Order: sequence, then structure tokens, then C-alpha cells
Amino acid sequence: MHRRVIRLSIIIDSRVTMDDNDDFNDVTVPYNSQWHVSLNKLIETLNVTEKGQETVKKIVTEYLPTCPINLLEENILRKTCPYLKRIIYELIDEIEANLEDPEIAGHLVPTSFDSQLIECKNLLTRWEDILKHVANLEEVKPSDVVSLLEHFPGIVIKICLHCKEKRSSYPNHSLPLLLQDIYRDTCSNVKIFCGFIYKSLYIQSEDSTLLKNLIKDLGDIASTTTYFVTTMIQSWKTFGKLVWESSAIIKDDGEIRGLVTSNFKNITSNIIWIYENMTHILICPQHLDNFVIYCFFFKHPLDFSYILIMLINNL
Repeated sequence: MHRRVIRLSIIIDSRVTMDDNDDFNDVTVPYNSQWHVSLNKLIETLNVTEKGQETVKKIVTEYLPTCPINLLEENILRKTCPYLKRIIYELIDEIEANLEDPEIAGHLVPTSFDSQLIECKNLLTRWEDILKHVANLEEVKPSDVVSLLEHFPGIVIKICLHCKEKRSSYPNHSLPLLLQDIYRDTCSNVKIFCGFIYKSLYIQSEDSTLLKNLIKDLGDIASTTTYFVTTMIQSWKTFGKLVWESSAIIKDDGEIRGLVTSNFKNITSNIIWIYENMTHILICPQHLDNFVIYCFFFKHPLDFSYILIMLINNL
């Protein structure tokens, strides 16, 4: 039998893995009033100074590690996450406006947006700091990290969609090297985010609204990271575990059930899109196998004949 080899054009970053055996150390130290006063002074200057990024760096690197979990959302995340998201959105919007301006686009070179991209890369480091800290915690309630769950998925989708949709608008129809680094950093942060959800997030019946948004966000992240198979698979894996562990909540909520069904259909669409459109990188048959197993495991009544044919062709 002729063996068919499928190759996909994807950057695989060895840093982006999901290891269920990762160990984290608890670095939280007791809260004190001077800590609180100093933090409040910093926060007051966050949105009224040109040194906002230096301020958020100080908050995240010096105050976040010593913040008790019961104060994390109110004192740190609620202030820093919206800021980090807003600035990244502004930087990407500025780049896209220049790419779409005919008078500017004709004079662009690969390094034209280095200043914006360096700034964006630094902001992603702050997201990484926040995510790593939260990943150290155990049995985190959604209310403890509302702002993280609300704002982080948006920056992933913003960056990945930009890379996916605007590649041809850049000089030489190629993403600048810095932007490629940003894409990889974003996917690395998704790994931490998924690991946190996978191991630490504790969802109860009263969290149905957050659960609904999280299910939608994981599906959107997976669908915008199809060029990075590892991240896409991690997102779907986390979605699958979240659905399984929250089945008691989902079965009583028609809106969430609709989102779950939509995501299962998107899993199939992602596989088919990869199979049909990306033919220069080897796709591991077990990747397809995992998707099929997840869907059958959750007893979703979808037609997998197309995927099974792909599996047979890759044996």
C-alpha cells in the first residue's frame, strides 16, 4: 500500500509543551499594610504617566509574588490585565493602520515596526509573569482571577489573527522576525494558561457565565493557532477536560451546550483545514487520533468518517 505523507508548514516551538507533572513552588508571603499603601501609589500612576509599562513591570515583578490569593484580583489583576490588553491592542491597531495606508505601505521595510513589536514583546513578558504566578496556586476559584480569564484570551486572539491575516501585507509577504518571536511567545503563554486551567482552576455551579466565556475563548484560541499545532492541540485538550469536569453544569445550560457542540464541530473543521491546506510539515497521525478519541469520549454525534479516512491514509 502506498503510504501518504502529509506535511504542514508550521513553526514548532520546543518550549511549548504541556507536562502534567510540572511542579511549582508557592512564593506567597504574608500581606502587610505598607505593602498595600505602596502598591496603591503605584496603581494611581499606572494610567496617568508615560512610564506606564515601567509601573506595570514593578507591580508584576515586585508586588505580585507577595500578594495573597484573596487580594490578587482586586489589588493586582483588575488593574494590570486591562492595561496590558489595551496597550497590546493599541500597538497592533497602529501597525495595521500603517499596513493598510497606501502612502505608508509602499515605503515599509522589515524593521519598520520594530519599536511597536519590542514594546509588545515586553508586555507579553508581563503576561508570562502573571500566568506563572497564578499557575503556582492550587484550587483557584474563577472569582480569584476574573480579570486574567477575561482579558488574556483576547490578546492571544488579537496577535494570532494579526499574524494569520496580515502576513501578506508585510514587506516580502513575510512576518518580521520580531513578530515571529511574539507569535511563539504568545503560544508559550497559552501553554501556561492551559496548564493552569487544566490543573488548578476550580469551577462550581455559580461560575456558569465564566465557564461559558472560557469554553468560547478556548475554542477561539484553538482556531486562531492552527499554524502552531502544539498550541492548538493543547487548547482543545484543555477544552475537553473542562467540558468533562463541568458536565453537571453544562447539561443544565442550553447556551453552554450549544457552545460545546460548536467547538466540537470546530475541532473537526480545524483538522480538515490542516489536512487540505497545509502540506509541507509532517502531521503526526496520533494528533488526529487524539481528536477523534476526545470527540467519541464525550459522545458527540458528529460524522468522523472524513477524519477516519485521513487516519487510514496515514497508517
